[in-house]
Amino acid sequence: MTGASSGIGAVTARLRAAGGVSVVHAARRADRLEALVAGLGDAIAVPTDATVADDRRWLVGRVVVVHGRVDLTVNNAGQGLHVPVALIDPDDLRAVFDFYGTAALPMTQAVVPSMQSQSRVPSST
Repeated sequence: MTGASSGIGAVTARLRAAGGVSVVHAARRADRLEALVAGLGDAIAVPTDATVADDRRWLVGRVVVVHGRVDLTVNNAGQGLHVPVALIDPDDLRAVFDFYGTAALPMTQAVVPSMQSQSRVPSST
């Protein structure tokens, strides 16, 4: 699950762990990610920037090594602007929109080969 280090991602991580689901948690902020998984049983942390291709490949590889397969992906990574509206740079706002519009697709594409090898995703997808 990307975006696991805070907010909705952290709450989802705790709920999944409480339900007995083995989750590989990913986020950019390694310190917060490690603190989260410290109390989640067999959960593991993989510091990941979902916008970086090598990070996505490393994350999927770790999931396969640890669990032998990928059952699903939760694309929860987020980005925000924490400045007053009057100070928002339009280029920064475009970057946020671009992130939300495109970050999930490459992460989903990164897990497709593993899922196809398990016959979980049709090869035409």
